[in-house]
Amino acid sequence: MSAPGHTRPATPLVTIGIPVHNGGHYLPATLAALRDQTLSDFELIISDNGSTDGTPDVGRAAAAADRRIRYVRHETNQGAAWNYNHLVSLARSRYFKWNGHDDICLPDYLARCVGALEDNPEAVLCYPRTTLIDATGVEIGPYEDGLNIDATDPGRRVRQYLLRISMANAVFGVHRLEVLRRSHLIGAYNSSDQVLLYELALRGQFMEIPARLFLRRVHDASSLRANTTPTDVRQWFTGAAKAPSVVFPRTRLLGELVRASLTADIPLAGRLSALKVLMATWARRDRRRITGELYRGIRGQLRASARRSRPTTTD
Repeated sequence: MSAPGHTRPATPLVTIGIPVHNGGHYLPATLAALRDQTLSDFELIISDNGSTDGTPDVGRAAAAADRRIRYVRHETNQGAAWNYNHLVSLARSRYFKWNGHDDICLPDYLARCVGALEDNPEAVLCYPRTTLIDATGVEIGPYEDGLNIDATDPGRRVRQYLLRISMANAVFGVHRLEVLRRSHLIGAYNSSDQVLLYELALRGQFMEIPARLFLRRVHDASSLRANTTPTDVRQWFTGAAKAPSVVFPRTRLLGELVRASLTADIPLAGRLSALKVLMATWARRDRRRITGELYRGIRGQLRASARRSRPTTTD
């Protein structure tokens, strides 16, 4: 039975996509916060990536109670990147927002972000300020994203972005769906959320709402803490049973940023300006880490190859 007044709109203003794998513990609180949004013109899609806990029960119950909510079940875990991108393919709206299964949006989140985007056609993304919370919802402290990117030139925008980016909370903001779909979305590699934000900065401005309406939960099972090595992160993105033995996250990141600069659907002058900024800031700053990463990786591969080729002896 549908909640009173909560019928599924033919073309909703916003699509909220929740990618989840074994998030049944936190999902009810997340859904309750989204149902309480002051902007009610949305569809909410839960994409369950092979959960083996109580997630299916929570998702099906939510869909039965509110026609704005859809629960989509995938029998196997196909990786976080695939699940994030699948949600974009299902969206039917003008605006799109990813929502972590364990994060909380305060009631004015959607209304203020959508209102800001409606007032500024040059902006492609709007997000509010962030507060970090722990597993029980207790406040850890404020986090300053600082990604209010207002330059009109692509090169200047990516410079603002590259000098400020750290924790990619803004990827959970409200996006213009047609711009988001022109990007490469979330790639199956480390830090692909940062590359996506870089791609979006090439295309337009970011707006930050000066209110802490986003509560990002940090706990032992969250992607920020559960995946402690580059190999762990790669496995989380891909869903593969076994990740490659050698991962070059910083090298791959630079390569993807270069690719984004060269392939963006903006004028050539903007692409070249962005590439120049990238090489003068990020690449220059990261060159020692990339060199060290390549050296360690190649050395490890050579050692492993030598061990495999070493003859075995028997008594």
